[in-house]
Amino acid sequence: MNPQTDRAAAIVEQYGCKTENLIAILQDIQAAYNYLSEANLTLVADRLGISVSKVYSVATFYENFSLEAKGRHIIKVCAGTACHVRKSGPIYDAIYEYLGLSGKRKTSDDGMFTLETVACLGACGLAPVMTVDGEVHAKMSPTSALELLEKIRAKGVKIGYVTLHVGLGTFRPVKEDTIEGHEMHSEYCVIPQETADLINETKKNGGRVICVGTTSCRTIESWAAEDGTMTASAGWTDIFIYPGYRFKVLDGLITNFHLPESTLIMLVSALAGREHVLAAYQEAVKERYHFFSFGDAMLIL
Repeated sequence: MNPQTDRAAAIVEQYGCKTENLIAILQDIQAAYNYLSEANLTLVADRLGISVSKVYSVATFYENFSLEAKGRHIIKVCAGTACHVRKSGPIYDAIYEYLGLSGKRKTSDDGMFTLETVACLGACGLAPVMTVDGEVHAKMSPTSALELLEKIRAKGVKIGYVTLHVGLGTFRPVKEDTIEGHEMHSEYCVIPQETADLINETKKNGGRVICVGTTSCRTIESWAAEDGTMTASAGWTDIFIYPGYRFKVLDGLITNFHLPESTLIMLVSALAGREHVLAAYQEAVKERYHFFSFGDAMLIL
């Protein structure tokens, strides 16, 4: 057993060790480990029967791939013309120094922040612009940028990532006479070591684990031990969460308003209780909220 490559090997096997799936394989490995390590790139080349240089050429060609472990918060400073003219450079330099970076290293020693540049964020009227975890912050300065990062550190909010390849079975309505008779289709999911460690650390320190989306919930609940501890895992799950289920890890959930008779609304009911869910949906209908995957969301604590 080698935790540095075991999940990568399982991902390659999932794709049948076929070279035409190279990009998809690298995407899933990066999702599992948060970056592409030298060991895993070598493993992919070996399992696919191609040269390491070919794997490296693909991994370095696409900007989305990273050969360096990324932090829990991703900072992107816009380097487009409008932002450059309005001095986004000094903002980048101030953050670079604040994080204690050197050379080409982009991630802070504590693994909390990764600093990147982006050609354009499409918000020229708000220049200079930066994003943190995708949230846009406008008309920044070196001082305001560092103040923002200090606020993020002070919050104590840490972000972990998991992957679940959602199947059609998730959205298939329950038509059986009894809930127990409904069969879930298996879906492949991955929990990186970094995320498992983060969850265990958070629980140990008395913190809460809030899942963003039912897929995240189903992934961590699939691999959690009965005592709520997590280990890095990759494999297939057919977990079906409905009222009566005892959550082992999850403490709260951000999710959409799901359709009636779906397995997802049953998961939400298992967490919040049927009466609370009915009341929330009555309010949603009254206020004309948008339902389903791209609709409005609710926070359950």
